[in-house]
Amino acid sequence: MASALELLNSLDTSGVQLFDPSKAFEFYNRLSHSNITDFKSCPRRWQLTRFRKDRESTVHTAFGHAVGEAVANIAAGMELEDAIFRAFSTWEVELLDEIPKSKKSFAMAVDAIRSFYLLWNESLGQEWEVLYIDGNPAAELGLRIKIGEYTYRGFVDLVLKNRFTDEVAILECKTTGYKTATEAMFGNSNQSLGYAVVLDKIIPDLSSYTVLHLVYVTPTRQWNVFPVHKSAMKRANWIRDLVYIVRTIEMYKEDDNFPLNGSACTEWGRLCEFYGCCDQPTEQIISIMPKLEPEDDSKYHYTFTLEELIEQQLENVS
Repeated sequence: MASALELLNSLDTSGVQLFDPSKAFEFYNRLSHSNITDFKSCPRRWQLTRFRKDRESTVHTAFGHAVGEAVANIAAGMELEDAIFRAFSTWEVELLDEIPKSKKSFAMAVDAIRSFYLLWNESLGQEWEVLYIDGNPAAELGLRIKIGEYTYRGFVDLVLKNRFTDEVAILECKTTGYKTATEAMFGNSNQSLGYAVVLDKIIPDLSSYTVLHLVYVTPTRQWNVFPVHKSAMKRANWIRDLVYIVRTIEMYKEDDNFPLNGSACTEWGRLCEFYGCCDQPTEQIISIMPKLEPEDDSKYHYTFTLEELIEQQLENVS
């Protein structure tokens, strides 16, 4: 039997790099709505998770992705059976996995898809249709904003146009395990505001947007629709807030000190994976520097600089 030393010597460590503070900053530059939310919750946890491999899919994420994609497909004209088969073929976890408390499972995803199919054909689809941009349906649009060395990335579920007024609306699909859903839970979402800012550049003739927050409540098996108007002032404030986030990250980077927030240690009813060690030096927690994979440019339909978006906002005001 090989000794422990022989086993260690047999490991392929080529390409493995110890934690290097001078290169760590590269892992902070990719932003999104979800990781900005994490940053606001606890900057220290956000910093440490930048060096972790992508999170494994759970029933929660699989359910949200399957239902969200089916919603976009059905609104774009896909038949119900095809939308369900697509959800089956792209389901990210074991087919029989479920979360009883929130009633999330593949079977429940199918139920949500069937329910939306009826909602779209009997109600929403009578008023709204998919917006086409440059001859292509505005579904799953990949958007990027360059802020110096930083990049904000996001994906729009669907952009709709009112059949009677030509008003443009962003459809944002969400699922929740709460027993009820209210407009206040989603009305001030910065995610949809960011999409509206980029759409200002893509469709400059429009001055305002409505966001249709489409929320499926799993305990009651019901869809809720909350239309929220996104004014030019709100969109301008979103740009300002994004700049503030980048400035704050830069400040923490310069001091090499990302503060921790104790109230986030048990957020979402789970103990933070870094609890008990987050106050130690980063190189003692992250001993191996992971490989930073390059961005897949093919996923993004539009890329703009922050300066271009600010210029567009000024044009809208004038």
